[in-house]
Parts: sequence; C-alpha cells; structure tokens
Amino acid sequence: ASQALRLSSMAEVYNFPELTEPAQKIAHHSAQTVLQGEVYEASRVSIWTDEITKIAVEELTRLSPNFKYAVSCLVLQKKGAGMSSASTAFWNATTDAVAHVIWDENRTITCMVTIYGVAI
Repeated sequence: ASQALRLSSMAEVYNFPELTEPAQKIAHHSAQTVLQGEVYEASRVSIWTDEITKIAVEELTRLSPNFKYAVSCLVLQKKGAGMSSASTAFWNATTDAVAHVIWDENRTITCMVTIYGVAI
C-alpha cells in the first residue's frame, strides 16, 4: 500500500529534480535486470542497450507521466581503459534535470545509464 501511495503522489510531481533519486534507482534496476550474470560479448551490446533503455522508459512513465524522458545507455567491456562522458542542455533548471548511474557490478561489463527528464 505504501508503494502505491508513493507512486500515486509522484504523479503529482512536476519538477524532475524531485524525482532524481527514484530515477537513479530505475536506471540501476534496468542495468541490473539486463546485465547481471552476463559476460561481455560485443555482438550483444546493441540488444542489451535496447533492453535497458526500454525498461527504464517504461518504469519512468509509470513513475510520473508529467515529463518527456530521454534515456541513453553506454555499455563497455572492462579492460582497464578510461572513459569520459559529458553532456549539456538548455532547459528550465527548476523543472528539468538529469540523473545518471554507473552500474559496475559485473566482472566484464560497465554500464552508464543517463536519464533526462523534461517537464511537459
């Protein structure tokens, strides 16, 4: 009951910065669901990224229908190489935000999920 209450109250949220923490949990859950127990295989990366982003968007729209969502996913093979990433946006800092998670719970795969929430 408390989960349903929490989700229904989030439908009344119109400022994505208030949903950053739940969005990060969704990003983590999406990566975990798809990648847990997998071994890096280049030919499967596009399948994994499609699944991760699909799960995230579905869960985000259930969380709150008051935003447009864009989800990106980067899957890397762990080989000791560095990674840098940057993004920028022109938006309303009160209502719009970004949440990202680096999922690193696998011995051969690192995954970065980035969620952009823009108020409708």
